[in-house]
Amino acid sequence: MINLKSISEDSINGVNIKLLQPLKGPRVNVDTVLLAGFSKVRRGERVCELGCAHGAVSLILAKRKEISVVGLDIQENLVHMAEKNRELNELSDRASFIHGDLREIHKILPPQGFDVVVANPPYGDPIRHRTGNRSENVLARHGVACSVEDVAEACRYLLGDKGRAYFVFAAERLVDLLCALRSRGVEPKALRAVHPREGKDASVFLVKALRSASPGIRLLPPLRINDDGGNYTEELLDFYSPEGSPCP
Repeated sequence: MINLKSISEDSINGVNIKLLQPLKGPRVNVDTVLLAGFSKVRRGERVCELGCAHGAVSLILAKRKEISVVGLDIQENLVHMAEKNRELNELSDRASFIHGDLREIHKILPPQGFDVVVANPPYGDPIRHRTGNRSENVLARHGVACSVEDVAEACRYLLGDKGRAYFVFAAERLVDLLCALRSRGVEPKALRAVHPREGKDASVFLVKALRSASPGIRLLPPLRINDDGGNYTEELLDFYSPEGSPCP
């Protein structure tokens, strides 16, 4: 059940989505919109979001294209919220949400049943960033309930040959994700660095990978979040458009 006193109802300008989301817990941020805008889906495709939380990325994608999207999350209360958000946005015919553990993906969803997988894996390494509880934020931000290896294995299981996977992930742990994907036959094919502003190191990377693809990677032009005046750049605002970023 959802405690109405612990949630807010918000709108994401540009992508035309309304969302119930927890006041304390995972909330929509720039990474959410980056992942949705970077992920390219085609009409009629089958899409799975791993770690869907309250369904924001799944619903943005379903709003943009006539697809069938399934969101999976280990936190039952967030899945209930995602189901409410599906109804709120009148997308029940395109989106569904499942409570489950991606480490047991073979018990939940069919093998090679999807054209696209999208994920924003927890950035923290629980070995280096120890946490003391299993709150919503801890589960969303630290790999205590799944590792990048678990996410890569779930992608391998879910995707058909040449199926596409899209990620947003912390720059400092980028190598962990790329190695985990390649070792499971999901080959990294494109990278885009995201910088807070000019002159600052990248904070996250956008990653595209293909199952059963040959080696070879594209380094896309970097994306800067803010200009010198502290305003969102035009490049970032493209991600908030109804179509998402034009970048492949």
